[in-house]
Amino acid sequence: MRIKDTKANKIFMLIAVLFLLLLTLTTKCSNRETTEATVDYKKDISIEAISANINIWLDSDIVEAKVIYNTKDSSKLEVEKDISGNITIKEKRKNKLINFVFDNENPTISLYLPSSNLENINIKTVSGNIDFYDSFSFENLKISSTSGNINLLNIEAKNNISFKTISSDISLSNVTSKNFEIASTSGKKEINSINSDNISISSISGKSYINEINTNTISISATSSDIEFDNIRAKNQINISNISGDIDLVLPKNDYKYNLTSISGEINVDNIEYTKKYSTQNGIPINITTVSGEINITTK
Repeated sequence: MRIKDTKANKIFMLIAVLFLLLLTLTTKCSNRETTEATVDYKKDISIEAISANINIWLDSDIVEAKVIYNTKDSSKLEVEKDISGNITIKEKRKNKLINFVFDNENPTISLYLPSSNLENINIKTVSGNIDFYDSFSFENLKISSTSGNINLLNIEAKNNISFKTISSDISLSNVTSKNFEIASTSGKKEINSINSDNISISSISGKSYINEINTNTISISATSSDIEFDNIRAKNQINISNISGDIDLVLPKNDYKYNLTSISGEINVDNIEYTKKYSTQNGIPINITTVSGEINITTK
């Protein structure tokens, strides 16, 4: 006797097929591949990543740079070298849909460098974290990130260090450069011990904690951001503008030429309150303007 297919049987069979397909794809995506390549670079190294976490290490036992890529089947790594000897390391997707649905673990790009003295490093990533695990000296360092976090310690650049981030937290400590620049949207910044001739920071909707700054000139432009400075030393000038955010500064004892303006917030200088404006005539220029935030300055 022939058994007729019922609607319930058809639904059951469909669910079973989908389950087997899901199991197959998940198993495939869970397999990780490791690839390794030597990098005979002469000048610059660029890294272009999508979701890979990027780790930079120093290995004095190697002669050429080495890159190790740990990933699932959904992506691959390409290493390109131009006629000048510049290297570009690229992460590329193979199965975008499968990776988007099932691959929740970021790949990893580990770059091992034979020397701490380098020329130019350019890193561009979408969602991966960037970590420098050793001390390095560069000509220039440039980092662009959309949503990955950035951690640097003991970094020196003869010329420029620059960051351009969106929704990225930035943690920096003991950084030295001629010019230092951050352009950040919606990310927290924790900066400790920066030595630079010129510092420029722009921030939208993110808190900034900045400690131990030695500079000639520092310029801050912020929107909807709270800014906290502790122990900031500027030889020439401090310029800060903010919209809808508080500004707190702790400065060493010195003579300052204040030009402080807050449209709807209070101004407090060494526990003395002022309304809307406060200015003095002699010393290092400090120009601060905020629309609806408070300005608090303490010298010690």
